[in-house]
Amino acid sequence: MKQTTQPKQTRAELRLPGYRKLRVWQKAFELAMLIYRLTDRFPPGNYRLADQMRGAAISVFGNIAEGYTQGSIGGYIRHCEISRGSLGELISYVYFCEESGLLTQADAAMVNLLCNDVQQMLGGLIIALHRKRRSGNWDRSYGAAR
Repeated sequence: MKQTTQPKQTRAELRLPGYRKLRVWQKAFELAMLIYRLTDRFPPGNYRLADQMRGAAISVFGNIAEGYTQGSIGGYIRHCEISRGSLGELISYVYFCEESGLLTQADAAMVNLLCNDVQQMLGGLIIALHRKRRSGNWDRSYGAAR
């Protein structure tokens, strides 16, 4: 029987904090970078809206990281739910920007696609964390040790 081996991780990858290895965190970070690029194009006078959108986008990946490093499953779940709320806030801003002409239909579609991916992954993570809590299968050092 042939064994399959995992690709060897680089030293840099081994040093990454655990949350940065999560696909949901990576996608949320990608979303925030996209929001930054798109809001840079907003005409003068829309700075507050751009700041709100940037703050919401940063909150999505930031709360995943904060919850992961809390060391308690309850804290992790709570921060993932905050992250989900920030994502909802961002989605509503994107809708407004598309309707008001600040974002093109193509740009809004690109953002919405990423938002949907993050939303699904985040929902799956929250469900998995609730299951872990119910089963009692939670290592308290989970986020703190990684």
